[in-house]
Amino acid sequence: MVGTGVFSRVALISTAVLVGLGIWFRTRGMFGTPMPFWLDECAWGSLLFDKPLSELLIRPIGFMAVSKLIAAHVSASEPWLRALPWMAGLGTVVLSVFLGARLFKGWGARLFLVAALALNTEAIDYAREFKPYACGLFLHLAVLFLAVRAHGSHARRDLVAVLVVAVLAVLFTQDMVFAYPGLFGVLAADELRAKRRTELALVVGAALAAAGLLVVQYVFIWSRLGSTESEYWGNRYDVFFVGTGFAAHLRWHAEKLWDVLAFPGVHGTWSSTELSDSAVSQMSTVYRAAWLVLHLAGVTLLFRARRFAVATLLLLPLVTASLFNVAGLWPWGAFRTNTFLLAYTCSIAAFAFESRAWQWLGVAGLAPAAALLVPVFVLEPEWERQIHAPIRSLPMRDVVRELIDAQGPDLPAAPETLIVDAYHCEPWRYYSLYNPVTRAMLGADAEKRFRPVCAEDEPSLIAILRGLETKPGRVWLLRAKGKRPLGADRIVNKHFVAESKGRVGASLRFALRAR
Repeated sequence: MVGTGVFSRVALISTAVLVGLGIWFRTRGMFGTPMPFWLDECAWGSLLFDKPLSELLIRPIGFMAVSKLIAAHVSASEPWLRALPWMAGLGTVVLSVFLGARLFKGWGARLFLVAALALNTEAIDYAREFKPYACGLFLHLAVLFLAVRAHGSHARRDLVAVLVVAVLAVLFTQDMVFAYPGLFGVLAADELRAKRRTELALVVGAALAAAGLLVVQYVFIWSRLGSTESEYWGNRYDVFFVGTGFAAHLRWHAEKLWDVLAFPGVHGTWSSTELSDSAVSQMSTVYRAAWLVLHLAGVTLLFRARRFAVATLLLLPLVTASLFNVAGLWPWGAFRTNTFLLAYTCSIAAFAFESRAWQWLGVAGLAPAAALLVPVFVLEPEWERQIHAPIRSLPMRDVVRELIDAQGPDLPAAPETLIVDAYHCEPWRYYSLYNPVTRAMLGADAEKRFRPVCAEDEPSLIAILRGLETKPGRVWLLRAKGKRPLGADRIVNKHFVAESKGRVGASLRFALRAR
């Protein structure tokens, strides 16, 4: 076995490297020339200005309120609207080090936890996207860390800290409700055993406060969601069971549970130029199965070590979330809304390396964390490009610049019609009205340059085009590539005489019956 001093230095250096990688990956594309928003981000960026907070039904009200303050008083640009998720993403990487030190004695388990969270592609992606999922993951990690600390120290200040964070967290991530049964159960049990009435009253009071916040949000916000939401999401993303029969439902739920357990090792984009597709598929299956084995080993070690409180904190959120899905109230599976579950699944899997055998391996015991790097850097060839500029991002700054260049520096006598397909309606609205960079490009009289007409679907696009065939004046068309039906093709090819060299996802065509 390697000397303790050498082993500790290797472990510390490895931890620092993993933390550095995690921070670097989450920061690339945030500043300088930031990654452009994609459709969903543009829609929510506009909704910040267009609707009151109570009507932003599926977004946490605290997250949206802070974002709205930032947009109104600082900037509505991409980096500022992504500021909360980005800071939460950095916090997740750093906090994983401290959580590992609280949960584990061995460096192998600690490094595995840090690597699993720092290098997870979903966690990296949502740390640079205007969505609340990175905030949810960070807050679950924070509550878990504070709860483990309070359970171990029995200090009142630690108890108050975890209670305050847990109660306020539900304003920023609704899924905190899944942590409440285990959290309040463990804390209440601790105070009952210690016969500390004041601290028990604090726990009960915090639980009631959390319940009150949930009720208020349900009455004024969530109750207004449509009754067909679960069916819609189930059919579109397979996150709710839409079939029939108890056995089929049980099988579906078990398969989704396996997906949840394998979520730390997302591998949907694996491919290789050196290996056959079947070999890559087999490796993917083995990698996925490995996460199941790690979870089984981790749960076994937790109970053998009689760490029942920690087991409750880690396992009960999974159970609660699955029960909510059975009731049709929450998606289930490796889906973006369940990114917060990484706080628990990564920790459970890491317990598999907490055994004495792994600790006796010395430096070799750090290998599991290194193994996580293999699929990320070898079997995901698209990962490097997507981690810097996700393929779904829309180059709307380039689109706006090209439109202005083609139109000319002088304002037209009357606003020119700009037909925008459904995929670009919200992006055009955000970038023409609220993004400060593109608003400056268009100028203070932006509304005098273009009159946008949104085509909500392909039939409406054809109707709009036909309605403009006999009308004079220059017309512009902003349309996603590969979505031109035959009916629109005839009109477009007949009248549109120029096309941009736009990059990702957009095709800018113009000059329908040009002057």
